[in-house]
Amino acid sequence: MDSAPNSNFEVPISGAIRELLIRIHDQAANEGQRDEFLVALRSISSRLRTDPVTFGEEVFDLKSLHLTIKVAVILPLTVEFGVYLDRRLVFIRSFRYIPPA
Repeated sequence: MDSAPNSNFEVPISGAIRELLIRIHDQAANEGQRDEFLVALRSISSRLRTDPVTFGEEVFDLKSLHLTIKVAVILPLTVEFGVYLDRRLVFIRSFRYIPPA
């Protein structure tokens, strides 16, 4: 894939998502999963910027908005996000931490 900056998707992070990430990071750290959490978050962030179209599984389309909602898992994290191809934007709906079994 072309790595030129203009080929990447924009991935804005809302304050609510930022706060959620802090909370689940703290939970992961308390369970001894800090490093795994950070590796997963970096991988997810990279894929959302460079390849959100093939990353994850499609859940549904909002055809009138030209938005595809997807979910992806890189343990111990899941991310639910929307891909807006026309504007090369990714909207993060939520993250979830999956504790070790």
